[in-house]
Amino acid sequence: MRGKTLASIYSPRVLPWAAVSMPLRWDEVGNVFPTDFTILTAPDRLRQVGDLWAGILESKHDLGGLLT
Repeated sequence: MRGKTLASIYSPRVLPWAAVSMPLRWDEVGNVFPTDFTILTAPDRLRQVGDLWAGILESKHDLGGLLT
């Protein structure tokens, strides 16, 4: 969408409810709302599910085909 930004993981967003950009598991997609993850709820989420991006940089991912 034009006029929108893309945040990195765990980034606070400038929104009235202080949203935090949060990675999801595939089984969560479609079951969460942007207001579910805020600067107040993010620490509990990390304690419950851990860092879903831990280890992401340990293997290479070629995004070239996706970006063409």
